[in-house]
Amino acid sequence: MPDPPLTQLLKTELASCFALASLAATEYKTGEQEIAGLTVAHVERGIEKIREFLADPHHARQVTQQDRAELKAGLERLL
Repeated sequence: MPDPPLTQLLKTELASCFALASLAATEYKTGEQEIAGLTVAHVERGIEKIREFLADPHHARQVTQQDRAELKAGLERLL
């Protein structure tokens, strides 16, 4: 059974955060500190967005406990 739309959105946002974090690491390694800082800011906004949805009771009940645990574990890996 496919994930509900909100869960799909949050998982996609988390995957985007991982991709951007990897990009930021590459930017730092190549000396692009300013651009890397901007990329990190996008990651931070994505993390905050996921946290806001999970903290909102209306939205949180649309996400299963298992998916919530996976999302939170992913957020912890990013930090």
